[in-house]
Amino acid sequence: MDDVIDIAKHFCSIDLIKEVEPIGNGHINRTYRLHMSEGDDIILQQINNNVFNDVEGLSNNVEVVLNLLSYITDKYPKYIKTLSGDGFVKVSGDYWRAITSVPDSKVYINLNGNSKRAFSCGTTLGEFHNMLGNVSVDMFKDILPQFHSAERRYREFHDALKSANMERLKSASVFIDYAIDFEESIMVYSNDIFSDNIPLRIVHNDPKLSNILFNNNDEAICLIDYDTVMAGTIITDFGDALRTVAAKANEDEERTDRIKFDMNLYRQFTCGYLNKIKDTITTEEKNKLYYAPLYITFIMGLRFLTDYLNNDIYYSTAYAEHNLVRAINQFTLVNDIKGKLKDIESVIKSDV
Repeated sequence: MDDVIDIAKHFCSIDLIKEVEPIGNGHINRTYRLHMSEGDDIILQQINNNVFNDVEGLSNNVEVVLNLLSYITDKYPKYIKTLSGDGFVKVSGDYWRAITSVPDSKVYINLNGNSKRAFSCGTTLGEFHNMLGNVSVDMFKDILPQFHSAERRYREFHDALKSANMERLKSASVFIDYAIDFEESIMVYSNDIFSDNIPLRIVHNDPKLSNILFNNNDEAICLIDYDTVMAGTIITDFGDALRTVAAKANEDEERTDRIKFDMNLYRQFTCGYLNKIKDTITTEEKNKLYYAPLYITFIMGLRFLTDYLNNDIYYSTAYAEHNLVRAINQFTLVNDIKGKLKDIESVIKSDV
């Protein structure tokens, strides 16, 4: 861990570090917890500048959002500048930043049917959207343009088809056809979500279950991982949270018979969410929430499939077929959501 200590010395006195602990299973970044003998523990995270090439803009976004949230609540971490006052540090070609740790917290990758946790997740996302509801989008840099746009993701997919090797094209052929067949329908949803009558807001853009911290009473505390906080829509945030909160299996599950959309967890999450956002959400936004889980789950499946065709250049993988398994998993979940879409819509219409 000597390399981690070498990075940590830019943010704190290394004499106060008791232990360095690798944490998380993120797809993009490396993260460590510095257990400190005094003060808050520190989360030290590498910024993947292959994905986020505007490191300064990204760091500004994270610093701004945590400063804004700290004025309202003490639930969220605080941004830690380097000892020389910079927002990040570059060591051996890698970029690093630091925030305070949230004490006595934990994460889940699956809720296993727990209604209390699902409701609390909805409440926490609603609170996050409410706290940032009046923040100008001009305060944030658009570091990942068209992040959830189907137009962008299909453009990347078709580019990958042109350059993919024959072995991967063959192994993914059924799911390539699935993505192509779904293109027209998904573009309709995308155009609807990103239409002029849907307000751009500062949102999380990646509020999956593993980015929600819980306390020891199984209550959600706050959202973490702020790399994608920027202008977007609460519709895609709502859908992306449910993609994992209401899934009966995590996104690495290989057995497709285990992959289902849990309607009870969906109802509980939606109840918690709408209760917090009811004074902020517009009628147009609310009317589009019901198809958000289907839309964003498909977009994630398409991204996993595209990365598989690109030889896994974006997401970290544990084995050769990992991204293909993830894509199949998400497309399976899409099919289950499609069959429940009327029931999903009825929950929204009934105000839960």
